[in-house]
Amino acid sequence: MKSILKNSDKFDMRTRYLFAGILISIYCSFFSVGCGRKPEVMTLNEFAGAPARAVWVRQVEGNGTDPLCRGDQLVLMGMDGAEGEVERQILPDVGNYRKPLITPDGNGIIFTRFTEYDFYYVNWDGSGLRKLGHGHAAEVWQDPDTGLSWVYYIAGEPKGTVDSGKPIKRCRLDDPEIQEIIWEKTSAGPDNLQLSADGTIMAGLFPWPLGGVVDIPNQTLQKVGTGCWTSISPDNQYLVWVFDGPHKGILLRSLDGSVNNKIRLNSAPRSFRHEVYHPRWSNHPKLFSMTGPYRQKGQYNNITGGGKDINIYVGQFDESYKKVDRWFQLTKHRDADFYPDVWVQGAQELSLSFPVGSKGMVSDSNAWPTDKRGLKFVWSQANRANAVDDPEHGYYSCKLTRKGKARLSRFFEMDVSRGSYFSDEMGSILSSAISESLEFTVFLTFMSRELDVEQQSVLMALGLSEDDLNMAFIQTGDELELLVAGDTYALGNIETEKHHNVCLSYSRKTGLRFYKQGSMIRNESKVRLPSLKSWAEAPLSFGAWRSGAGDWPGTLEGIAWYDRVLDQDEIGQEYTVWIGAQPLDRFKSVNRVILDAKLTQKSPMPTAEGIAPYRSSLVEYLYDVERIVEGEIDDHQVIVQHWAILDASVYPLNREEGKTYRLILESVDDHPELEGERISSELIDPVGIYLDVGWE
Repeated sequence: MKSILKNSDKFDMRTRYLFAGILISIYCSFFSVGCGRKPEVMTLNEFAGAPARAVWVRQVEGNGTDPLCRGDQLVLMGMDGAEGEVERQILPDVGNYRKPLITPDGNGIIFTRFTEYDFYYVNWDGSGLRKLGHGHAAEVWQDPDTGLSWVYYIAGEPKGTVDSGKPIKRCRLDDPEIQEIIWEKTSAGPDNLQLSADGTIMAGLFPWPLGGVVDIPNQTLQKVGTGCWTSISPDNQYLVWVFDGPHKGILLRSLDGSVNNKIRLNSAPRSFRHEVYHPRWSNHPKLFSMTGPYRQKGQYNNITGGGKDINIYVGQFDESYKKVDRWFQLTKHRDADFYPDVWVQGAQELSLSFPVGSKGMVSDSNAWPTDKRGLKFVWSQANRANAVDDPEHGYYSCKLTRKGKARLSRFFEMDVSRGSYFSDEMGSILSSAISESLEFTVFLTFMSRELDVEQQSVLMALGLSEDDLNMAFIQTGDELELLVAGDTYALGNIETEKHHNVCLSYSRKTGLRFYKQGSMIRNESKVRLPSLKSWAEAPLSFGAWRSGAGDWPGTLEGIAWYDRVLDQDEIGQEYTVWIGAQPLDRFKSVNRVILDAKLTQKSPMPTAEGIAPYRSSLVEYLYDVERIVEGEIDDHQVIVQHWAILDASVYPLNREEGKTYRLILESVDDHPELEGERISSELIDPVGIYLDVGWE
């Protein structure tokens, strides 16, 4: 659409929009596909195409507000597809049951009593109850070579609101005294932890919100996405999903990057528009289960709100894993059902017959930076694991805390134009290491948005302020400068809207060397910086001083600190690897549209308490497009995502329905960095969804 819409085009848009949503919801409630073709099948066996079983937890007392199953008003339930839709209570007692898992032979169930933090085994008929160990059971896997079944569990005590702990261990199901440590470099959460058929790749949260995979033989971690409820296909295709921030869909990816699909899960009958939860891949490559719909707000969000009539759905992916092809509603009970697991007879053999996928970069030691010797800090981009395996400090994640209105940009770089990132812990590690080695190398990729900077603006600092620091990169006008203990060293010119890849190394033996785009442009062999031995513990900050002063407008990425001097060849190699790792469309402009639009419907404004443990959230508003100012757009209506909360601070929009606003928009499809963000929305989304990029 390139011209102004006529009044007849937009008259009563909202009424037609809502009416269409109602019709879709009614239609979907009768058919097995979100807007499907075939009516629901009558039994689980018919849907799965083979004998199948399901197990779950039901809250029989209270108001269904215990979706994480931490209380004692729960029962353990099961359904055998051979018996039709008949439900059975596996154990007679009402108490605590969490995350039941069907054993590979289909004859037993593993579950955790969270109140005790112990895990148990029970036969399908409720007999043979026995304690297996202390911890939280997260997965049960059968070795295809030996036929032995192993229970994978979080052995450490749960910490925080996401119940993460370490190490991950496994024990033999037939002999729990036989145990092995599987992963202890990071903590991990139990929702979900799953293995590929060959047992080499483990998907999970390491910890939340880092959804990733561990290559068990090589003990490496690769980030797949940001979110929760990770799951991996039970075959060897190595397809991994991460549940999105709105709790309405998954991001399904392959480890080699050939698959990258967004799949809606709230297209299930009765779940249209609403949040869903507990998604988990079954032992069949095409089938998964989940719970929903979550309609009512709780202390934090719709999930904690829970409620009655939360049922279990089983979905089937299409052949290309791009959408859910069919749905089956497993339960239709008034009480709330949580934590489903589905087992299909013969699925393990089917899984082993599927093509073997590529593990891609998960075992690749050449990921930037390739040279790990002396590496003390790394922050490549937010979609990377950004961790260091250090001989002195062990394995640690280089986590940063967001401050102010800082956020991620399109390629997962830090956008610090209105805020900053920092880490006191990483600053302490760096200061200590460099004060001992008396030398360093630091890499930094940045893009400045302004040149008329009147005061010193901080790109990166190891220090509290100009008067209390070890070292800082600053911009003054169009100059990049190094600030060390009060002394300033000019490094080079800065151009706006251009990516600068720089590197600085120093020792008293080599002097100061400065590189740009992988090539040395300054070799100051006689320069001697103030003694590095005197460096004290100091915070590490990006985009400003730790206090927030000295705000710098731009983006930052590709950061690595070493406590040694890398030579010219090593630095050139790291630059080549960095450039080679960037996507082909990295430097292409994105389609942007400026328009005037009338606000017709608002979603509820989120609260900082309501999104916990998240610290940021967007909110969706619906607009009627009235006039295109710049660019092109075909939608007569648009859903716009506005930032509502950043760094746990609420930024009210103060907009009124019926009024017209100027909007600067880009499609959310061009902003993958939003994938793990919470979104407050009560809108159906058959129209285009855009991000408000004009917000400051």
